[in-house]
Amino acid sequence: MTALTTGAVVVGYDGSTGSRDAVAWAAAEAGNRARPLVVARVVEPQWPVTGFPMTVTHDFAFDQDLLRNAANTELTEAADETRDAHPGLEVVPVLLDGPPVRLLAALVDDTAATLLVLGSSGASGAAGALLGSTATTLVRSPDTPTVVVRGASHATGPVVVGVDGSPTSERALGFALDHAARHGAELVAVHAWSDRPIDAVLSALFRAEGDNRPIDAAELLVNDQLRRWSDDYPTVPVRALHKTDRPAHALLEEATDARLLVVGSHGRGALTRLVTGSVSHAVVHRSPCPVAVVGPAHENPATEQAPESVDLG
Repeated sequence: MTALTTGAVVVGYDGSTGSRDAVAWAAAEAGNRARPLVVARVVEPQWPVTGFPMTVTHDFAFDQDLLRNAANTELTEAADETRDAHPGLEVVPVLLDGPPVRLLAALVDDTAATLLVLGSSGASGAAGALLGSTATTLVRSPDTPTVVVRGASHATGPVVVGVDGSPTSERALGFALDHAARHGAELVAVHAWSDRPIDAVLSALFRAEGDNRPIDAAELLVNDQLRRWSDDYPTVPVRALHKTDRPAHALLEEATDARLLVVGSHGRGALTRLVTGSVSHAVVHRSPCPVAVVGPAHENPATEQAPESVDLG
């Protein structure tokens, strides 16, 4: 690792259209954050046609060399194009060999990255490099906020965030407010207190009896959460929406014209679940705009296996 890449925005690149979009989004964000951009190309040997990873032997050494040379050419061109599009931005291309998930996680760790950015689809159909298995795995419980670039990012749209009062949604809310403040955007905080069909039925029954206590309690929890951040981001306009709806559906509905959708991974609110693994999975695969997934803080770092280190030269 070099001092240049510390605190960088790291973006995965594989030559596909999705990863090119990711590089463009990451470059703009790195410039906004005044951070260097690390463009990572991971070369994983694959069987022809199927695209499935294969074990490299001496018989396949020449294939690996061809893959690596082609990948290095693509990476260099992408880095040069990014520098031309963003004068003054420090762009560091990194070529790695091996399993993409492990190596990208190690790169993020070694650079103390502030953000990991991935494309919504990969170049190898069956293997699904970058949002097949790689992005899906990396966004399940990210140590570093991870953005999956998909759909259209509306320059004048709001930042939409899912909130439920949990510690994880607190982190997601902080990330969303920071993004909104830096981009001069409105924040739309979506609280969907129901993630099961029975909850909608119970809500209707309570309301029919004139009893809004469950809904009122949920709304109070989220409103208190928003108020705690108001002093830190006084200039960000905030609009809170409370819905008795499936969380993924509520978030996707509000994200239609958004510049960014932010969700927490494994949120567990006192009254309900909003941003669970299943919800973040659903929005990452169906969102009409880029999605940021913010994971929980480490609860027991000693039990985690540290990723292998990568050499950046």
